[in-house]
Amino acid sequence: CAALVTVGCGGGGAATPAASGATTDPGAGGAADPGAGASNGPAPTTPTGAPTAAPHTQHKRCGWIGADTFDAGKKAFLANPDYYDAIHPKWGTLNADGSIRVLAMADDADIMSTAKAHSVKVIPLVDADDVSFIRSVMASPAAIAAHAAVVTDLVVKHGYDGIEIDYEHLWSAADRAPYVALIHAIAASLHAQNKLLTLA
Repeated sequence: CAALVTVGCGGGGAATPAASGATTDPGAGGAADPGAGASNGPAPTTPTGAPTAAPHTQHKRCGWIGADTFDAGKKAFLANPDYYDAIHPKWGTLNADGSIRVLAMADDADIMSTAKAHSVKVIPLVDADDVSFIRSVMASPAAIAAHAAVVTDLVVKHGYDGIEIDYEHLWSAADRAPYVALIHAIAASLHAQNKLLTLA
């Protein structure tokens, strides 16, 4: 497993959280640069007078830093910060009670300061080790609202640009509606604070 997995994020360059549909694909595994690759046609050009996005205002190239390969992932990011629009270090995991356990390497000072200096968004990943924990936080409208508040509080208190939710193994058809409700609630809560939500 690579220490810093580079993926092409699907954010499409939305400037505001409410318009962002950014979703990363941790299974992509390799670099995804929309401008890379062979082409038989002419190189694309920018029409005269057309606005161009400032560096890192889009969410197209991001890196995922795994908890089990943190040191190597950190080193790779610090060596190449200008390549990335956003980074998604795994810095949290869902607890049985719906709280989020913040991992020891969270808020690494070098990563946070480098990201800020290079205008790279810090959108940490939170996952769940047990699907029953996920089902618990989406068991009722009250549980959903409470978890949305927990997630938003974490993001705001730690000064992140947003959060990436990686809640997996919801194979039952009965999971669909409550999961959608949970994601809508988290998104609304984060967007109210001008924060981003991405999904892994």
